[in-house]
Order: sequence, then structure tokens, then C-alpha cells
Amino acid sequence: MKLLSIETCNSGFINGYIELEGKYAAFSIEKGSAASIRARFSKSNYRSYAHFAGVIGKFDPYAFLLKEPISIAALDFDRLTDLYNATPAFRRFE
Repeated sequence: MKLLSIETCNSGFINGYIELEGKYAAFSIEKGSAASIRARFSKSNYRSYAHFAGVIGKFDPYAFLLKEPISIAALDFDRLTDLYNATPAFRRFE
């Protein structure tokens, strides 16, 4: 799985976008809980990753997808928090 974006990251909640086999997905995760997929988007509906990023940007004004997604093993709250803190692009509005 690839992490495309973290839109919100605070002490109890994270949401963003990931790439899975054959689809992109919006996810959210609360500290101490399993991640949930809020929406799925078939990759076949988009010409490329850049096309998907452009379309999502029109509907989610806070979405900012990474140019180079980050490979991750799982949607783990602590690991995503560490990635958020280590990746300045995620914190563009701070």
C-alpha cells in the first residue's frame, strides 16, 4: 500500500488518501481504533496518478497528494503520526 496524503493529523485522529491494488481510497483512523475506508476510487477511472490528484483537489480543497507516494505496510496510527511529523509537505498549512 502507498500513502498518498495525510490531510489531518492530531493527537486522536488522522485522515488522508492511500493507494491500494486497483484503487485509491480515502481513509480515517482514530487513536486506538482500526482504520476505516471512507471512499474508494477505481484507478481505471483516471488516466494517471496526477489526474487523480487533480480531480481530488477540485472536490477536497485540503487534499495535497505527494508527488512520490510513500510505501507503508499498514494504516497504523503511531507510524502515520511519525511520517506526518517527518514529512514537511504534510504540514503545509501550519
